[in-house]
Amino acid sequence: MQRTNMGMRVVAKQIIGWTLRDSSFVFSLPHRKIHHPPCLRIGTRSLSSSADHTHPHSNQRSHEPPQWSPRSLVDMGFTDSQAEEIHQSVRSIRGEGAARNALSTLTTLFVLGLNCSSVLKVLNKCPELYSVKETQLQQRISNLRKLGLLEGSLQRVVVYYPKILTVPVKSVKNVVLLLKEKCLFTTQQVTDILRDSPAVVLEDKDQLEYKFQYVYFRMGVKQADMVKCRMFRFTLDELRCRHVFLERRGLYQTPDKKGQTTIVNPKLDSILDVDQEAFIARVARASAEEYDVFQKLLEREWKEEELQGKIEADSDSEESEDVGGFSVLDVRNSLTYSFTPVLENSMAFNKEILNFTQDWVAIVESWHLGLFCIPATVITLATLIANPVLLCCIFTFRALRQETRYLLVANTLVADMLFLVLNLTTTFINSVEVRIPWIACELMTIFLVTAYSCAILTVTVMVVDTFAAVNWPLHYHDFLTPARTYSLLVLMWALVAIFPLTLLIVKWESSTEDVFACLAVISLGLIQNKNMEGIYMYFLVCATACSLVIFYCYIRLYMVTRMQGIWQTRFSRARVTVLAHGVLLFLYFIPGFLFALELLLFHKKHISPDVNVWISTLNGSFFMLLPRALAPYLYGLRYREISDYLTLLLHRQRRLSQTTLS
Repeated sequence: MQRTNMGMRVVAKQIIGWTLRDSSFVFSLPHRKIHHPPCLRIGTRSLSSSADHTHPHSNQRSHEPPQWSPRSLVDMGFTDSQAEEIHQSVRSIRGEGAARNALSTLTTLFVLGLNCSSVLKVLNKCPELYSVKETQLQQRISNLRKLGLLEGSLQRVVVYYPKILTVPVKSVKNVVLLLKEKCLFTTQQVTDILRDSPAVVLEDKDQLEYKFQYVYFRMGVKQADMVKCRMFRFTLDELRCRHVFLERRGLYQTPDKKGQTTIVNPKLDSILDVDQEAFIARVARASAEEYDVFQKLLEREWKEEELQGKIEADSDSEESEDVGGFSVLDVRNSLTYSFTPVLENSMAFNKEILNFTQDWVAIVESWHLGLFCIPATVITLATLIANPVLLCCIFTFRALRQETRYLLVANTLVADMLFLVLNLTTTFINSVEVRIPWIACELMTIFLVTAYSCAILTVTVMVVDTFAAVNWPLHYHDFLTPARTYSLLVLMWALVAIFPLTLLIVKWESSTEDVFACLAVISLGLIQNKNMEGIYMYFLVCATACSLVIFYCYIRLYMVTRMQGIWQTRFSRARVTVLAHGVLLFLYFIPGFLFALELLLFHKKHISPDVNVWISTLNGSFFMLLPRALAPYLYGLRYREISDYLTLLLHRQRRLSQTTLS
């Protein structure tokens, strides 16, 4: 540790010396002597000594490489043996700028945070770093940081695979672009690949893409599992050899289009992340002699197929025959041409799901929006306490469960409870960052949309029911019998479930990925992302139609009843009831319009994703819950009959408890 600190201090002095020396060139005037503070000396010469002379050749001398000696390296913190080793390595490099580049390389590695032992290990693994210019090293390190290799990970990668600092920035970017666009890895997965398998940056891009396609299509392994088992550390021949051995022993099967197999395939990590002996004994359940013979036969088979492919290519044949085994040319052609549409269709949807949900979670964490689950939990629990009490009261007394208006109230309360339970479940899942299957998220979205739509439709029918009772009091009870009311409720639930269920079936996109966040706006937006107008127009038109029906019924009710004197006093029961119901209806409908706005903004590139996340969080954690918390009091207890029967029910329960105690 003492030598490391000394090396860092020496490097800092060197950097200051270079800065002062370079500044002397800029600000020096002819025939004027400029004095600089003393800085580090390497050997017998100062790095800034050239600035102390006014002779025209002084600047020329300043550009000469500094004199190297083991003593100067010892001053940097290396031991005598380490200094001698580095000194001899630098002397063996040809070129006038070798010493200067080597000094800048040592400085850059020290600034990166490596100690003397790690620096020596890096340079022994990759002597080419002695010849890399300082600016190139800094650019490459900066690029790796931008790709997500932060402090700690970056140092481990450099020590493990120092050749990554010899790769140009453009080459690294091309590999990253291939992994993202062709292989559809997420940004975090690409960072994990660079951290665990840095040699991927030097691999041939065609070979890299083919390796991915082989594992994805032939073995049926998803991107997350590839990253988890560090698949890119292994060569294509190692991968294929183990896979084909298992396949021909009947222990591995290529999944069908639905990703299903008749046998249970071993996991990719159990195939790759073990040594050869463990693979043969535990996974393949074979002997070492069998595997050795198989390797030789398979190698001969590959050579024959490669030769056959060259012959067919020379004869301009468009088809290649399968010669008794797995042909590299066959698979390469089939993957390149036949499976390209499959890759674009099935994998693109998976990438959209992962990217949207991952970005969504990142925005929620950056703004600390997970705190909104607190009011959501409080409102939900308060509602789940009040609603069952009112439902028990309505269905206990026959006089209440025979009335259409009370059955509609009960249906609203049931829909609200279902919505609140599902909404709270998704809120907790998203807050604790539990990844759930995409199909489960889609099913929860269907139930959420159905419950919300049923509540909206029920409150609309409640207004229509009041309008019918006032306008046709004599025919009202004959027309809306209890049996017809129950049938109407079933019809409403079926009606509101048709659209989301049909949309899921028609626009079905199979995905086996586990998502980071389950939200209705993401599910509906990705199901029909190419025709977003259809979804948001459905919600907008339905909400507008229900609003117009409610406005019409209330206006007609006012016109019919204004001559009866019930509106004359300022705080009459009719005025208060209409005001309470109007506020509640407004609170029910506003979240629907906000949800339509969310869908409209979902794919707008010029709108910041933070805006959509904020709207969705506020809407789902507050605005959608507020009317459901007020409904038991403004809808339920505003009815005198429900209030009276509830009081009677509570008194009855109290008497029963007193009788039991006595």
